[in-house]
Amino acid sequence: MSNEVTYTDMVLKWLEKDPGVSDLVVLVIQSLPTRYQEMRQALDANEVEVFMGLVHSLKGTTASFHMDELYQLALNMDWNLKKRRVMDDRVFIFMDRLYEFIDNIPEDYYQMEVLEESLDGQPLGPYRVLVGDSSEEECQIIRQMLLGQPIEVVTTTSGFELVNKLSLEGYDILIINLQESAMKGQVALDYLSAEGRGQETYIITIGTEISEQEMGRYRRLGVAKHISKPINKRLMRQTILERIKMRDSIKS
Repeated sequence: MSNEVTYTDMVLKWLEKDPGVSDLVVLVIQSLPTRYQEMRQALDANEVEVFMGLVHSLKGTTASFHMDELYQLALNMDWNLKKRRVMDDRVFIFMDRLYEFIDNIPEDYYQMEVLEESLDGQPLGPYRVLVGDSSEEECQIIRQMLLGQPIEVVTTTSGFELVNKLSLEGYDILIINLQESAMKGQVALDYLSAEGRGQETYIITIGTEISEQEMGRYRRLGVAKHISKPINKRLMRQTILERIKMRDSIKS
């Protein structure tokens, strides 16, 4: 397993630990380079108390957001400083490790756009989204688009698994490529309709561009929206966020 995969998996774990605050986790990730620079400046200036305060802040933040790997690093650094109260070679080893963490987190997370609407008032959700596409790459692209939102994303490249998941588990939103026969999209939509869950599950289809006539047929199947590939990240995120807000307003 390459470092890139390892660090991607690590960040995914942080984000999925508490879907209700995942937007805040993204903001914490994006703050890490600045935190490191402030710590480095205090270290270079031999400002022990300032440095200890920054370490304590990092420890508290990473603990709050279940960022276990960084929390353990900050905890060890904090313990070492409290015991020795000097910034010796061990501190530089810890700082090198912290830089390694920050440098290896995929750049996508530092560039990720956080939609502030989900931070207003109480966190939305968490909501469950099921993505079905025969391409694992396409599934992961959609999953990446939705990181940072208060939702749990489940993906599958198997039509049989998709139908099974719908029958056993509840999902607020289904994103499916109906144009791929392997995804058993018609079977999935028929199941939702037969079970009376078509109104509960918001259905988004993805694929090539379709005509108004085709969209009319999709709507009769219970599809609410079709998004053509290549998928626009902002459109996908806004579509889902608007659906979540609509569901919340109905429930309240």
